[in-house]
Amino acid sequence: MVSRQKHLYKFGPFTLDVGERLLLKDETPVSLPPKAFDVLVVLVQNGRRLMSKDELMKAVWGDVYVEEGNLQLYVSAIRKALGDNPAKPSYVETVPRWGYRFIASVQVGVGEEETAEPRLTEVTNVPEVGRTPPDDDGMAQPGSADGGPGLMDPTSSIDSLAFVFGGHLRHALAGCALYALLYVDALFLEVSYQFDRLGSLALKLSPLVFLWVFATAAVALWVDWRLTVRGKPTGLLLSLPIIISAGVLLYAVLGQFLPGYAVTEAEFQTYPAQAAYLKSVYYFVPLAVVFLLLPYHFVLSARRELREGGHRPVLGLLTARRSSTAPAGAVYLRAWWLVVALAVAATAALIAMAHLFESLRPNPHRGLFMQLAQWRLLLYIILGLECAGWYYWALNEIKRECLVREIPRSKDNGRRGVRR
Repeated sequence: MVSRQKHLYKFGPFTLDVGERLLLKDETPVSLPPKAFDVLVVLVQNGRRLMSKDELMKAVWGDVYVEEGNLQLYVSAIRKALGDNPAKPSYVETVPRWGYRFIASVQVGVGEEETAEPRLTEVTNVPEVGRTPPDDDGMAQPGSADGGPGLMDPTSSIDSLAFVFGGHLRHALAGCALYALLYVDALFLEVSYQFDRLGSLALKLSPLVFLWVFATAAVALWVDWRLTVRGKPTGLLLSLPIIISAGVLLYAVLGQFLPGYAVTEAEFQTYPAQAAYLKSVYYFVPLAVVFLLLPYHFVLSARRELREGGHRPVLGLLTARRSSTAPAGAVYLRAWWLVVALAVAATAALIAMAHLFESLRPNPHRGLFMQLAQWRLLLYIILGLECAGWYYWALNEIKRECLVREIPRSKDNGRRGVRR
């Protein structure tokens, strides 16, 4: 039988078997995604040398283009597997805006499969043994055999930043869709009193209105996510103009089709259809900014802080400590503030709508107008509640992650107290 050489690296209670592609902790296998294993091998083989992100990605993926978020995802997986604390690392140290280095002492040994335990010697720099076997470049999915149960769960881990929209795809799609439906409803509402004449025009324009608002809102959230996950605090500053300019441009285009005279008939002077639609834009844009953009950006920024080891300021902010501040470029709103603001806005809208309904003049399409007005208010409330509910849930997940990271620190402090 032909024996094979195998390369072993030992650090702390862990043994890294490159030949067998195994990470062992006291002889017990530790689950690690294939690419995370490759990243760990490269870091260990380079000892305590600082490796830039580009250098590390090239060593693992070669010439294949890979986004930086994937590397951050796998480094987080390595830290979880090793039980490493990003704030006080024992194995993988992050150098902000540069790269990573493996800081633990490493012993290396080369032996054969049939031989006894190989001889180990401590090293600080180990020559690269060779590229590890290629595998699927796709990321491990939640509960997969590669990542273990829940290792890459995008709904409960800061690793979700590497997923589209920071792991909050459903919320992003639901929020953008509800926001777009508001504009569609407003279009039908402003022409409903003359639906027999203007209804066909609204039916033709409504799909375009929905697609435009949905796409621009999604782009705003996507831009925010891309910039934030790269560590830049300007995501909110760029997403705001996208939302605002999209509403203004939509009004400018629809103004060419909507009548310049008052369509809705009431006991008081009503707005022309063009001006009435502009008033709706004034209502919708602040809703998107306060309920959709600000909470979303804060959640992304907080998770970025956690990824970089800054969980204590985030925890202090969420637990109302006066000395804590929001991440750079983010605005922290409490979830109950959003609920109160939504309740006030909805109450004011109900009062105004009741006054309008009492003043409407008889018309064959009066019932349609009233239904559309009620649907607009309902969509407004649903969007606000969806955003506030998601925000409350996301903040709780972040707080839970922070508290989990505080447990090792509390244990260490307790041990120090006992020793004293």
